[in-house]
Amino acid sequence: IENSLAEGNGSLFIVGDTKQSIYGFRFADWTIMKRLKDSNEFPSARHDVRSLDINWRSDEKIVEYTRKVFEESIPITDFAEPGNISGLDTCAQQVSDNHRGKGLVEVSFFEQDDDANPERERIVSIVRECTARGFQLKDIALLTPNNEHVIRVSGWLNEADIPFISHSSLDIRTRKITGEIIALLQFLDSPVDNLSFASFLLSDLFAATLKSHQRSLSREHVREFLSSARQVGRTPLYKLFQEQHADVWDGYFESLYAKVGYLPLYDLISELYKVFDVFSVIPRQEGTLVKLLDVVKLFEEGGNSSIKDFLSFALDTPEGSGWEMEVPVEGDAVTLMTIHKAKGLDFPVVMVLLYDWKNASRPYTVEELEDGIRILHINDKDAEKVDSLALLYDGQKLKNQADDLNKLYVALTRAKEEMYVLSVFDPGKEDKKGERKAREDRVPSKFLPGLGYEATTKPSVVKRVAKPQQSLKTFHHTIRRRYEPGALRKFGLTEMARGDAVHAVLAQIDIVDGEVDIVVARAMQKATLEVIHANAGEEIRTTVSEFLRNVNVQTLFSPLPGRRVLRETEFASASGRLYRLDRVHVDEASIAVIDFKTGGDELEKEYQEQVRNYIALVKEVFPDKKVSGVLAYVDKREVRQVV
Repeated sequence: IENSLAEGNGSLFIVGDTKQSIYGFRFADWTIMKRLKDSNEFPSARHDVRSLDINWRSDEKIVEYTRKVFEESIPITDFAEPGNISGLDTCAQQVSDNHRGKGLVEVSFFEQDDDANPERERIVSIVRECTARGFQLKDIALLTPNNEHVIRVSGWLNEADIPFISHSSLDIRTRKITGEIIALLQFLDSPVDNLSFASFLLSDLFAATLKSHQRSLSREHVREFLSSARQVGRTPLYKLFQEQHADVWDGYFESLYAKVGYLPLYDLISELYKVFDVFSVIPRQEGTLVKLLDVVKLFEEGGNSSIKDFLSFALDTPEGSGWEMEVPVEGDAVTLMTIHKAKGLDFPVVMVLLYDWKNASRPYTVEELEDGIRILHINDKDAEKVDSLALLYDGQKLKNQADDLNKLYVALTRAKEEMYVLSVFDPGKEDKKGERKAREDRVPSKFLPGLGYEATTKPSVVKRVAKPQQSLKTFHHTIRRRYEPGALRKFGLTEMARGDAVHAVLAQIDIVDGEVDIVVARAMQKATLEVIHANAGEEIRTTVSEFLRNVNVQTLFSPLPGRRVLRETEFASASGRLYRLDRVHVDEASIAVIDFKTGGDELEKEYQEQVRNYIALVKEVFPDKKVSGVLAYVDKREVRQVV
């Protein structure tokens, strides 16, 4: 920017309000804009600051109450300095002509009582009064600082039979069905994650699917299985489930397990929806399920594709980051949300529910240096001992207090016509004489003027009629696609099925100690082959037999003293990811990794890299042995060393 301005190629136009910076806990820094406002950071360009002095949103009485809080109440408290640094002590605005003389503000104070919750009755009565006077439910919003209070008020309105929309529940990650699907994805990403697999086995989705499909495995049987599995050493939970409930594993998990790493994430979750028939067995969750697919789509469009990255994105991203469902436009219900979510919004009627909070603290303090920054953790004891730390600590404390005041400012500026402030304060503890001493840190209740803002007769409003709602029945395609042989050939799936069949036969052969044809015939009887076209079984038998007759191949299947042969054995990486290796020879001093390939060698480079990764994986398990790799091309009847 500085270079562009110096060369006269453009201008810099910034719009914002330092008084509404409320994301300090995410390290948002309003002082950057404050600095740009107060001084010219770019001497090569003209510096022009303009204030927008007219409030076009709120009626006059609401604007006047906000001015009293920040220009009269706060400056005479110990919060005067944080109110000054962000500009809150000069927040006065004019109102437009059509807002003059209008508006309503009522302030109520309640002693905090977590058993009686006196504020509850007042909230319900405000809603009933407003709707009786002509407001619709969707005209009314309740704002409060913390999510836990949103949840609490949700329960109160639910008991009073008042429809509401809680924005806290619009984040689909708070829905049980989303948690169950994420648990399944965590298992598919890391099959040794026993907790995630057990969580899904106990999920409502799994239980509902089994019941809908008339499976005999009940939730009680699952609990018994999990209880008995605790006694079986360190065997992965899914392997025990495979052994004890093979039909259920094959019906629901095997196809998903086999497709991880092959299907894109969106397609994998779509397949999951079909396997567990989610839209049918978990009714009334369409919004959540469709939104999850939307999130995955946007995630993949950003260049991401792995399950692991998506799980990190799902578990680590904060509120307001694209996981929320849209609010129905025509729905008539009270809106419940945190103050942070209300930023930028407005409502005809706003209830501001405020519980006194202690001085906010942040886990880290940022120290700016000439060559960068340092992140420090400083507590009050550290600050008392070291002057330089005290300076940083006090500066951060000042910013924290300004953030808290900004949050209050945002809450008090959302209403257009009527605002009801409900302040719940901590009355303090009784001393030995039975007297209460008010807490000095009663924030924000000590800032809120109450005199002159008591409950009074309210004007009627023009009756607002809700539009009738319309619903659209949706259709979900839940049939899993089955391909005909022609389609299989078109998409290369015939070759994949043939390759799987060849691998299945070779997996049954430990050593070749007799006639090759007899060994292969036995292996084919043991293997489960899903052949697609006629005579496929005979073609596979011939291919494997001719492969085993090759002199170089025979050494891979010859018995050696002390050799242990691992066939289709799973190895876990340090991250918990499982890899199934075709064949591993474990000898006294060395190990050989053999990977079978069907078809040609056009992808030789990728195959070599794949086996090198297997070698590294095996070295983690057998660090004292020399590990080598072999590529065995079945159709070409060749064996090549991996270098």
